Amino acid sequence: MRALLRPSLRLLHDENGVALIEGAIISSFMVIVLLGMVELVTYFTTTVKVTEAADGIANIVTIEQGASQQTVDDLGVAIDNFLRPLTGSPPYAVAQVVYLDDGTPSLATADGGWVATRNGMTVDNEELLGLADGLGLPGEALVITRIRFPYSTMLRSAFSNTMPDVIVETAFAKPRSGKPILYQ
Repeated sequence: MRALLRPSLRLLHDENGVALIEGAIISSFMVIVLLGMVELVTYFTTTVKVTEAADGIANIVTIEQGASQQTVDDLGVAIDNFLRPLTGSPPYAVAQVVYLDDGTPSLATADGGWVATRNGMTVDNEELLGLADGLGLPGEALVITRIRFPYSTMLRSAFSNTMPDVIVETAFAKPRSGKPILYQ
């Protein structure tokens, strides 16, 4: 009986290959952590780029003292170039809100909608006016830009509940003069 147990007891005390197995287990966890760090950096970099693009559009529209559909289309080309190497051409919209004599915000367009949109961007006007509420004084104007950038993660299964599928950024800018901007 002892003769039969001796080979199996020897295997229990054999330490050959233990370091290899431990290294394989630890390295797999290290690769997962590294990929997670890369994914988080990519997400935050994308968010910063989209935020800067939204701010840039709002500021350019206020500096240019207006925005026609052609101007917004031209800005879209600039946004696409700015967001590189990120892929896709994000939908965005530019609107002007004017504050009435009683301080309530109102959309400055005749149809009560966005001044200009690109790539099928849609926004709820009531939500827009809610965002603008309290940001200006009577007689002032405000330019609002919204960009919706589709984001896909490399590790969809690991980050599906923590990272959004779309990054939406809204930027506000007041004209330097404080007066409403006249659109062409």
